[in-house]
Amino acid sequence: MSFQLRHSAIFRLVLGWALAFLALPAFHTLNAQSRDTEVWTNVETSIEILKHTELGFKQSLRLNDNVADFKLTHSTVGLQYEVSKLIRLGVAYRLTLRDDASPQHAVLGDLRLRFDLSPFKWSYRIRYHHEDRREKSAERHLRQKVGVKLRGKSSLRPFLAGELFYRFRETKADEFDKIRYFMGLELELNKTNEIEFFFLFQNELNSKDPSRATVFGISYGLLL
Repeated sequence: MSFQLRHSAIFRLVLGWALAFLALPAFHTLNAQSRDTEVWTNVETSIEILKHTELGFKQSLRLNDNVADFKLTHSTVGLQYEVSKLIRLGVAYRLTLRDDASPQHAVLGDLRLRFDLSPFKWSYRIRYHHEDRREKSAERHLRQKVGVKLRGKSSLRPFLAGELFYRFRETKADEFDKIRYFMGLELELNKTNEIEFFFLFQNELNSKDPSRATVFGISYGLLL
């Protein structure tokens, strides 16, 4: 199979997910009962330690209850390997700290696809997320995220993305339990520094009392 055919097939896959993400809110957001406003901040950096291999660190802080209370922090360290210009593989460990619970440990495994279709840059990520919780049983999710970013000569790049969570359960049927929508603006300060401003809408699925959160966020990235 030629590269162009493979490229086209991947594009159709990502486009299909994009349309699915756009359609789902109409069936779920009107049922949300609990609503909140949150702020998320992220600082991340990465460095190439071997050819095609990067070591990355990310620190996140989240506030909830209408930005009045501390929600959690994430501390993440991981490796990412560039198989080709199209495919990247990643694995990471994440520590989560909350004010009302014991530390939570998670392992993340990623498969990422990235490709250009002028004037857009498309991305697709599928992630296996396993998180141990001492007070509760472990949570296991399959998370699929699709995004599109306007590329060009400008240092300002608007983007849209959506992420769908599928939860594996031990005592009842597996199901989709969360969906997120992103929109934002990426600002490239120079070749090694960038800032991202984003708005995120999050909604629970398949819940008797679904919650909904509106998130305002900012991320800073440093490439060493």
